[in-house]
Amino acid sequence: MPNVVKVSVPFQIQQDEALNRVKACLTEIKSQYGNMVSNLTENWNGYVGTFSGSTRGFSVSGTVTVDPSEATVWRSAIDRLRPRLRFSRIGEKHPEQVNQRH
Repeated sequence: MPNVVKVSVPFQIQQDEALNRVKACLTEIKSQYGNMVSNLTENWNGYVGTFSGSTRGFSVSGTVTVDPSEATVWRSAIDRLRPRLRFSRIGEKHPEQVNQRH
């Protein structure tokens, strides 16, 4: 069963402006990383959006909610992928990779 990662970002701007900025950010991500992600979809219903796609054989999906003072993203995370991402973000090798030859 996938875990869920929640990220919330408070803001002090109008809710509509925050929504526009979130949508612009998603458009930028599609533009920058579109070649690494397949089947990327995004759907909005008011201030709630859903997204899904896949990369390197893993599916990722989530929900974005833009409330009056906070934007929140809930994203599914696959258990065996998450530890590798954590280590790669801080520049260390995952313990499974230490003994691998290149």
